[in-house]
Amino acid sequence: MSVDGGAELLKQEKLSVLVRNHLSRPSVLGVVGLVDVVAPGERKRFANAAEAIATLRALIPEEPRFHAHAAQHDVEAWLLPYWDVACRKVGRRKQIPGANPEAVNHGHPPSWHFNELYRLGNIRYDKPRDAAAILRGQDLRLSANSCPQFKALLNTLLSLSGCPRIP
Repeated sequence: MSVDGGAELLKQEKLSVLVRNHLSRPSVLGVVGLVDVVAPGERKRFANAAEAIATLRALIPEEPRFHAHAAQHDVEAWLLPYWDVACRKVGRRKQIPGANPEAVNHGHPPSWHFNELYRLGNIRYDKPRDAAAILRGQDLRLSANSCPQFKALLNTLLSLSGCPRIP
């Protein structure tokens, strides 16, 4: 399930009802909440991923099957290890914006860099379409080894699926 509503999502009543409705189903092992530190159109929503996770967690504190995660600064940070793949897809070469994907800053978060790269190729960057295309066939351990927040999310998903975690 995906809910997109920016600040609306962080209203306790709405999130609490959504999580509890899903967890009331016997087949549901857990609910994973994911929020970007930087929201589209906002300069800064949270100071960092830890603050974002704590904020989500505080909304449903008594539910151990609710797993809160955050992308530092946005989910495109997790695509940065595949920058060369994105460059090939748009037919342009551009220097990667940083060696540490989750440290690419608020002034120009990773999504900004992907928008710029795609603009150079005269293509409008579309997160769902292009993120899926960039990741198709890739080893997710590359991003997990570079991005602690992605590794935490991936390990939650693997654990809920009964698969071994990434060390």
